[in-house]
Amino acid sequence: MTNYNQLLISDATIILYLCSFVLEGPLRYILVKIGMEGLIYLRDVALVFLVLTPTINCLTREKFEKLNFYTLLFIAFYILIGILYTHNILQVLFGIKVILPFIVGIMYYDSLFLHSQTILKKTYSIFLVLVCTGIFLEGALGKLPWSGLSYNFASFEIEATRAWNTFGVDRLAGFSRSSVDAAIQILMFSMFLFSYVKKTRLIFFMWAVSGVAIVLTTSKGIILCYIFISIFLGLRAIFPEISSKFPRILIIPFILMIGLPLLNMIFTEFNFDMNVDVIYIYIFDSFRDRLTSMWPSSIRMVLDNGNILLGRGLGGIGEAQRFFEYSLYRPADNLVIYLYGLFGVASLWICNYMLIKAQKFDMLKQEDFFHFMILTTLVIYGITTSVMENSLFSLFTGFLWRKLYTL
Repeated sequence: MTNYNQLLISDATIILYLCSFVLEGPLRYILVKIGMEGLIYLRDVALVFLVLTPTINCLTREKFEKLNFYTLLFIAFYILIGILYTHNILQVLFGIKVILPFIVGIMYYDSLFLHSQTILKKTYSIFLVLVCTGIFLEGALGKLPWSGLSYNFASFEIEATRAWNTFGVDRLAGFSRSSVDAAIQILMFSMFLFSYVKKTRLIFFMWAVSGVAIVLTTSKGIILCYIFISIFLGLRAIFPEISSKFPRILIIPFILMIGLPLLNMIFTEFNFDMNVDVIYIYIFDSFRDRLTSMWPSSIRMVLDNGNILLGRGLGGIGEAQRFFEYSLYRPADNLVIYLYGLFGVASLWICNYMLIKAQKFDMLKQEDFFHFMILTTLVIYGITTSVMENSLFSLFTGFLWRKLYTL
C-alpha cells in the first residue's frame, strides 16, 4: 500500500471517528433499536489500528519518529503502574481507551494538518452545522427520541445519551451524547474554521451562531472559554502588536488549575448560603462542591491507593474507575488532579512544558493562534473538569502537543 493510500485511510478513519461523536445520540439510538449496540465500539478498535502502524514502525525500523517513540514509552511505563496499583487489566485497558485519541492526535497531526487541510475545512463545516442544528432542533421541539436513553451492555449499564438539567434549565445536547460534548464540539470546530477559513463575514457569522448554540447547552466552563477566546480574537484583530503577549497570560489559569485544589485546606469549613441569589448558586454551587469535597477526596484517593510520586497509572482515576473500581471512583474534576492520578508528579512537568513551549507561539500565524486557542481552552476548562476524558478534546490536545513539540 502506498503512503498516499495510507494517508487517505488514516484521515478517513479519523473523520469517521469524529462523525460518530457528532451524531452519537441518533447513532446509539439506532444501534440499540436493532440490537447491535456493541458496534459503537468499532471506533475504538479503529483507533487501535491507527496507533499500531506507527508503533510497529518504531519497533522494526532503525529510523523512527522520536515523539511517537517517547510517547509510547511513557504510556507503556504507566500501563505497568496502572496494573500494579489497580490489579485489574481490564481497568487499565479502559484507561488506554481513554487516552487513545490523544496518541492518535500526536501521530497523525502532520497527515491531517499538512496534507488534508482542505478536507478538514469542509468536514468541520459540516460537523459544526450538524451540531448547531441539533441544539436548535432540541430547543424548538423539546426532548429528542434518544434523549436520556440507557441500555445494558456486557453487564454494565450504559448511558447512551444524557438528559439533565441545572435548576430546572434543560441542558441541550442535540445529536450529541451530552450537552458538554456538544459544547466542546462546537467550540473546537468553530476555532479551527475561524483560524483557517478566509471569508471574513461568513466566519464572524459562524462564530456568533456558535456562541448562541454553546449558551443553549448551558455548559458554564465552555461558555467561559468562548468568552475568553472571543476577547483574544477581538484584541488580536484590533491590536495585533500586543498578541505576542497573550501566551504569558496563560500562567494565570495554569496557577489556578494547580493552586485552587490546594485551597481546600483553608475552605474545608466553607458554608454555602442557600438564601443568596439563584444565579449565584447556579454559577458557584458546583465549584463549592469541588473545592470542599471532590478535589481533596480525589487527591486522598491517589495518595491512599497509589504512589505519591507515580500516581496510579492508566485507569487509576476517572471513568475507568466507574466501571471497574466504583468504591474508589473519583472523576477528579480538575486536569492537574486527573493527570496526577495517572502520572504522578510527571503531571507538573507536563503543565510546565506546555506553558514554556507556548511562549514560542507566533500569534500572527493562523496555525499557531489556533493551537493557542486549544491550549487556552484546555487550561481554563481544565480548572474544573477532567477534560482529557472527552475524546474530541483529547484528540485536539494531541494535535496541540505535537505542535508544541515542534516549536
